[in-house]
Amino acid sequence: MVLSLKENKVKSKLLTANGISHYLAGRGEANFKAETAGDQLIPSYQWIEKQLESTPQALYTARQVHGNRVIYCDGNNGEQMPWGRLAGDADGLITDRPGIALLVKFADCTPVVLYDTQRKVLSIVHSGWRGTVQRIAQQAYDQMVNEFGCQLKDMIAYIGPSIDQANYQVGREVYEAFDVFSERDTFIVPDDEGRYRLSMIDANQSILTELGFSQEQIEVASQSTYTTPSLHSCRRDSPQFGLNALAVMMPVE
Repeated sequence: MVLSLKENKVKSKLLTANGISHYLAGRGEANFKAETAGDQLIPSYQWIEKQLESTPQALYTARQVHGNRVIYCDGNNGEQMPWGRLAGDADGLITDRPGIALLVKFADCTPVVLYDTQRKVLSIVHSGWRGTVQRIAQQAYDQMVNEFGCQLKDMIAYIGPSIDQANYQVGREVYEAFDVFSERDTFIVPDDEGRYRLSMIDANQSILTELGFSQEQIEVASQSTYTTPSLHSCRRDSPQFGLNALAVMMPVE
């Protein structure tokens, strides 16, 4: 893969309006999957660091395991790697430090960003269907409230690009796993092939709505990873698929 080094235009109006630096690096310009990126892996991280004006010492990622663990990042913890700091086994990152960049990788899974505009606490999670069943977005919210004193009225949420419902077919085991959601049948529906179609966007939006987020506090990306050529998609590109990355940071004032 040759990096095109052209700016990606997927931006959040809500994050921008509240001063959060963010960048989504996708197919053609970057690949964050070591198995398919080869020698372009480190340049992919360097490219996103350049967009955020960050450094490997201040950029955090995690070894994503499809769970609901969220790790605090302060610029001192984590294992220093050539491309950034590895927080550990987790699918969520949280910080209250300006200048600390948080990055999650995804193909068809859902990145969710939470930010308290008053307490200045920022979190990002990788929410696959397993992580969504485990309500990782709620886990990040709970940590923001319990550990940092954040309040719902001051928070905003951004749900990034994810696979669209029409192209995300799942089996009955996934349908049954979502039985913990009272609104399950609004975002996972049977299809004419005896299986189901799942909307990860709606499932995560359901979690936020249950927590009390208003529609004005939530922004949902319009792009589908499956139908947008500039984004990596596991379902579309397997077996040689790549990974997108969404990174967020509170700038140093």
